[in-house]
Amino acid sequence: METTTTKIDVIQSFFTEVWSNERAEVINEVFVPDAGENKTADGLKKDEKMSPEDFEAFHGALLGLIQDVVISIDEYIEYDDWVVTRCTLTANDRRSGKPVKILGSAWARVTDGKIREAHNYWDFLHLFEGLELLPENTLQTCIQGNSIG
Repeated sequence: METTTTKIDVIQSFFTEVWSNERAEVINEVFVPDAGENKTADGLKKDEKMSPEDFEAFHGALLGLIQDVVISIDEYIEYDDWVVTRCTLTANDRRSGKPVKILGSAWARVTDGKIREAHNYWDFLHLFEGLELLPENTLQTCIQGNSIG
């Protein structure tokens, strides 16, 4: 009996291998954008798309701050080549060991077991508050028109 890998299997495996197992090489094995415009990852750098190499640098930088990362897929929808996920990321601060938790969403176009395009929306503001790199209540402060720092 042949086992079929679904799009959600590809995404869950990517999250586990890249983030929980800290295997950066999986990025270039699984995140293989098609040639052309808008075929990369976005949502992780301000107004810029990320190539697999950019994503690998982002991965290393973020894992410099957190460890024991687990990304659970709370809900998902598959449609044509797309899978849309609502996720929870839990981790520990590498410096203090303090637990952190954020919510996020990832949209990915998956074909032939590869991620061809991705759009990410993660609550990094609360992650950086939890890591004490931003003051608590940064959002509330800014939404009131006040600057931080």
